[in-house]
Amino acid sequence: MLSLGSSIYDWLMRPVQADADIRLKAAVKIHLGQFVKGEEIEDLDYMKRVSDRRKGGEDFSADVWSVRPDFNPRHRFFGVFFREDWFVVLAKKPRDSLKRDEHWHAQIDLVCREWDNLFPFRPRHGGEMLSDYVTFNAEHRDDRW
Repeated sequence: MLSLGSSIYDWLMRPVQADADIRLKAAVKIHLGQFVKGEEIEDLDYMKRVSDRRKGGEDFSADVWSVRPDFNPRHRFFGVFFREDWFVVLAKKPRDSLKRDEHWHAQIDLVCREWDNLFPFRPRHGGEMLSDYVTFNAEHRDDRW
């Protein structure tokens, strides 16, 4: 299952006129649809855990993920798991604007705030292995965790 925060839903469903915008939104829908349909998901190219490096090293404790469509213009869609097999997309950012760690950290903070506003008493779903997040057709490829 996949849910969209209101700003992502509004952006994705808002009608556009330019061919490039039409193609971008169609490609995003297809990419996100892979998760919904239960197609193969892996944690390197399809989606990836976002690391908070403010404390040094790789820190995944915020449980924020980035969905990584590979088409131009490139965007990253940030979210968290509500529970296993249910991803909630809460933010998006053009990939070109994520050049430094602090830009990624800002997205972690934004997603955590959005989550806490939507579900103030529910922690973000976490786990130690990819199978704790995605139980179908999942392949662990990210050697950072």
